[in-house]
Amino acid sequence: MKTGVGKLCLALLLLSLQAACVTSDTRRPLHSGAQALESKLRDLEQRGDPAEVVAWVEKVRREVHEPSQRARFELARARALARQRQLNHADLAFLAAWKHVEPRLDPLAAEIHEGWADARLRAGSPDDAVEHYRTALRCRGLARDDERRLMASLSVAHAEAGDASSARLWEHRLGVAYRSELDSARARLELSAAVKPRPTTYTVPKSARRSPADPRAVLPELHRRSEWGARAPSSNVLPMSTVYRVTVHHSAERSPARGQAAGALRDIQNYHKDSQHWADIGYHVLIDPQGGVWEGREWGLQGAHASGANNIGNLGICLLGDFSNAGVAAAQQAALVSVLDRLRTHYGLGPDSIYTHRELKATECPGRYLQNVVTVYRARLRETLARQ
Repeated sequence: MKTGVGKLCLALLLLSLQAACVTSDTRRPLHSGAQALESKLRDLEQRGDPAEVVAWVEKVRREVHEPSQRARFELARARALARQRQLNHADLAFLAAWKHVEPRLDPLAAEIHEGWADARLRAGSPDDAVEHYRTALRCRGLARDDERRLMASLSVAHAEAGDASSARLWEHRLGVAYRSELDSARARLELSAAVKPRPTTYTVPKSARRSPADPRAVLPELHRRSEWGARAPSSNVLPMSTVYRVTVHHSAERSPARGQAAGALRDIQNYHKDSQHWADIGYHVLIDPQGGVWEGREWGLQGAHASGANNIGNLGICLLGDFSNAGVAAAQQAALVSVLDRLRTHYGLGPDSIYTHRELKATECPGRYLQNVVTVYRARLRETLARQ
């Protein structure tokens, strides 16, 4: 009996050793294959065709398994998407790259956050760029040249955000001998108007421009997500940057009957999550025909309602109904005016910061009747401000 057990144990040991050898042999070509993929990626980046980089990374990234390598591939894809001005997709790619290395703060993490900051700054979101540059500077093991480049970029980002004192502080830290880095940073970033610059408005404390933890601090009558049975958001979502505009939409569906708004919101969320594969319902605020105001996507999360980079710093408002051939109900119109007034006050927005969907993208939304409501609202607001 003991002899039989001994033979069985020996056989199992030999099988385990054989399996280990097989595993070791199969790992070698995978490692060399990953190295070959990285070499190919470097070649593509040197060619300078961002569309080619994006297509190739999306084709092969499932073949890369080591976290740092996956981060480098996502970073290359993010940079390429940013060069193509696909800024919303670029943000998601930068976030994916960061998730492969966090919470490490090493040179690769610095490279990710610097690229992310560059993209945000070019997109017209200097406040977000500042945060990413700061994170990059906190990373360990940076070369001195990298530190100087980041300090110069941080100074430029503060200047773009209108924070002259912080811009001068980082310029001072950079040192007189390296002031030329500031010109290099401006030339490298090639700041563009891909996203409409934040307009000058009447003075509101900067802290008021951030979204409140509880949106009822701005809209007390707001029906919370729990009241309409909202599903939890998915993970493919970005934090909302500083809000500097709002956009008005219609749902382009039949107006829900009294008491049916919650079901209409669930239908919209299901369509956005299950068919569009978005993280959540795209709008932040929805207004029903009776003037009820409902919480959509959390205000601290970037929406999905105006397409791509147009969602950055943009709070989405949707009126339930189709206003292409029918007018807006009086109660619904009054609720919209009230919501716009209070959002303007909280975020410090002027008439040029209030858009309709068709003003950002080729679409019929929000329908000609709702378009007229917003146009009249802005005109009256301009008249009021002119008299002050």
